[in-house]
Amino acid sequence: MTEQAEIELRQHALKSLLSTRKRRLGESLDQRIRRAGKQGIWGSLSRAECRDLHRQEIAHLRVQLEDLHLESALARRELIKLKRAMRRAERARAA
Repeated sequence: MTEQAEIELRQHALKSLLSTRKRRLGESLDQRIRRAGKQGIWGSLSRAECRDLHRQEIAHLRVQLEDLHLESALARRELIKLKRAMRRAERARAA
């Protein structure tokens, strides 16, 4: 796999993660409780405990989103840099 393909694949994966995290970030407490169903710890918690856990998840998601945005920007810069180098090499070969 070429370096360009690897970077593009990483960018696609980051976009997917960003999309998923953004969707979860907009999820209400009721939606989160419904999604959890009766599985795991959520089924045995009170609504107040679920709310506290939900707030913690939201805070964690915000941190993850910031990190993913930074990583995505880095991947984008790497790809731009690589494409420029490839164009320079093409021009040098043509000359």
